[in-house]
Amino acid sequence: MISALAHARGAARRLLARDSAGEAYRALLEAAAGVSLEGGVVSTSEHIAPYNLASTVSFALPQLAVRGEEGNGRRTVVVFAGALVPLDNSHYPRGFYLPDAPPERRFNLFPQHRRKCAPLLLPPVRVPDLPGGAEFLRRFPWLDPLAAGEAAFPTYAHQMAACMEAMAGRWVPGGAERFRVLPLEEVARRMLVGLLENGDPVLDRLLFDAGTRERLLHGLHGVFCAWGDRRGSFLFWAARDGRLHRLWEEGGRLTDGSGGFPLDRAGVAAALSDGRLWPGVFLSLLAVSYLPGVPVAGGPKQLRYYRSMVRAVNSTGAASRDEELSVLGYMTTDVGRLRPGPGRPGRIPAHGTGLALAGAPLDAEWLREELDQVPAVLDPAPGVAL
Repeated sequence: MISALAHARGAARRLLARDSAGEAYRALLEAAAGVSLEGGVVSTSEHIAPYNLASTVSFALPQLAVRGEEGNGRRTVVVFAGALVPLDNSHYPRGFYLPDAPPERRFNLFPQHRRKCAPLLLPPVRVPDLPGGAEFLRRFPWLDPLAAGEAAFPTYAHQMAACMEAMAGRWVPGGAERFRVLPLEEVARRMLVGLLENGDPVLDRLLFDAGTRERLLHGLHGVFCAWGDRRGSFLFWAARDGRLHRLWEEGGRLTDGSGGFPLDRAGVAAALSDGRLWPGVFLSLLAVSYLPGVPVAGGPKQLRYYRSMVRAVNSTGAASRDEELSVLGYMTTDVGRLRPGPGRPGRIPAHGTGLALAGAPLDAEWLREELDQVPAVLDPAPGVAL
């Protein structure tokens, strides 16, 4: 048995291990993200949502704990959070699960009819203008600068990312230092536009060489988070009215049945730049992980599907990267087994977890002791070494 603490330490070591293959791409990624990844551990597991469930803190909380150990204080925790999921996704980007309340007790930021819209395609919210907004901010006043419109955000996803940073910054002393949450697809979009404008040969081959694109189409058909006959979207998603629309290739163009996008460098770059096209999971991981050679934390599903994606790109001959770019680091800690602190009854709650932890911060040393007492939850893909 390996403890959750030992596993978090090991995951951090693997996330920090990078070869020289992607150095030039890493510089482009840091510019697109606006954050240095030097000494940074990166996760692509989370979705843009306010840490509503205990499982959603299963990477960030242990990494904040081990970052507090001697010699790790300068380590950055970076979360590239999926921001194109619908508001009714299981992480519930639509609003906040309230602590000390049944799961159905929520403070919603959007009405029910917007539930299939994506956070990255929606404007920011003025919480005081919502029913119950003033009461919510009285209970959680530290969110007021982010929720009341005093800070400027281009989208709801950016606003929620700032809330996630503020929330996690209160979990342990010093948690706000060098902890960043960024919308995954926005960072990937910026990276891809830059690569297209520079005529990057790897991306050009993957997107615009018909034979290579055909191999990718078949190599990733049926792969989770890629595409299939009835789900997913080939390479990109189309965006209209706050929602995503799946695409497929037809006659050398990407189409959703009602319109299309030319599969050429200028057309794709323009559509990405003005928000008509957004990268899917495959291209997002290609931008933030595969090309720069940055290992990223994920759960058991990511171990499987990202390995398939790496193999598919490697098989085209356009580039080559290690198949171990996905590191098992998410959902490896059963947070619900952790006690909140000495003299405090019960366990960390399953719902409203982020807000609950923000209201009663954990001592980092106590948290490490707790993590050392519970086993890591390991469910690797067959044949994957931990």
